[in-house]
Amino acid sequence: MRDTEGESMQEKSNNELFCNYDYKPLWRGKTFVHGHLPVTTVTYKGKGINVNTSCGYKGYLSGVLLNDALGTVKKIFTITEEGYLRIKES
Repeated sequence: MRDTEGESMQEKSNNELFCNYDYKPLWRGKTFVHGHLPVTTVTYKGKGINVNTSCGYKGYLSGVLLNDALGTVKKIFTITEEGYLRIKES
């Protein structure tokens, strides 16, 4: 895969957007919430927020509530496979 560091989303091919296997991809610009690769807790890198906490694979379902157009996280929601809800304020 070619180096796309510093390129805008529009400059990248569909394949590069779908098949970026950096463990913690660095996103810039607007906040981008994704479920790219499994992590044990919601993670942040640059403007990327990874919410793939292995739901269906002994993990839990995660979601975020963003504060505003800047994309700051207001709350993180996690739900276990047993249905227990946890809300964390940021």
